Amino acid sequence: MKVRWTRGGVTLFFVLFVLAVTWPGMIPFNRIYPLVFGLPFSMFWIALWVFASFLVLLLVDRTEGRAREEDE
Repeated sequence: MKVRWTRGGVTLFFVLFVLAVTWPGMIPFNRIYPLVFGLPFSMFWIALWVFASFLVLLLVDRTEGRAREEDE
């Protein structure tokens, strides 16, 4: 059951990811200033989503790994 919820959450996350870094979702964040860690804000916005996707995929790996161990 937990794996099913995790997969649904990951699917929702990646749908939001696509919307946030493409045309309709990027419009409010498409600016140069303020600089964040020396990056223009729009580049930081995309880098933040890429880093978040790494964390989400790490969560999926751990959740499915535990589910595989329980099945064995």
